Amino acid sequence: GNTRLAILRELWIETREARFFRVACLFRPWPQRGEIVALTGHLAENELRGGLTFIERALGIEKARALYEQETGGQPLSQSELARRLTADGYPVQQSHISRMQDAVRYLLPAIPTVLYGGLGRHQVERLAVLRKACERTWERRALGRTVTVDFATLFQDVLTQFDTQP
Repeated sequence: GNTRLAILRELWIETREARFFRVACLFRPWPQRGEIVALTGHLAENELRGGLTFIERALGIEKARALYEQETGGQPLSQSELARRLTADGYPVQQSHISRMQDAVRYLLPAIPTVLYGGLGRHQVERLAVLRKACERTWERRALGRTVTVDFATLFQDVLTQFDTQP
């Protein structure tokens, strides 16, 4: 972002010419739904170019969810409603993908950000989500009636963090 501004700044520093310091530009305020339309447009454009990692798309969709919920006065959206709204705004995403993206943001991003931003893809994220769910079910069955000193979420995060290295 802000590539043009960075270029102008470099030109100003290099030349000290006023034409690179002051630039006339038009400013138009966002229309009512401008931010969400811009966000979904950027997501769709980057999807076509292949310029986003899975986690970046997931964070973009979480941002879109927040904007949609803001439009509805803070009412939480279901995954299917979020998918419907994204499609209506030009960025179709299947509900099952939204579910995996939420899992990645909620459970994986805190533990393995380096690996995720390094390009861990949807397939690997899905496999980790399935593994996490299976482990959680086993944990619940085995911990039933026992006193445990650590909860499953903390244990899973601690174990996964050990694998957060440069890809």
